[in-house]
Amino acid sequence: MARQRVESGIAEDLSPAPAHLPALSPRRWPVFASLGHRNYLLLWIGSLFSNTGDWMDQVALNWRSGA
Repeated sequence: MARQRVESGIAEDLSPAPAHLPALSPRRWPVFASLGHRNYLLLWIGSLFSNTGDWMDQVALNWRSGA
């Protein structure tokens, strides 16, 4: 059973982080806690690849034109 601490009506889970996702633990990296949601993670990865492709396209076009 998970241990919890309750302060001002908000329960905080004190159980250890899952072994399969130690790097994305909300306790260690709260900024990246939203990446624990599958759909948001897929959106972020897709945006990363799309933006990388756009940057490569711009670099290639400017390189070719000599700008």
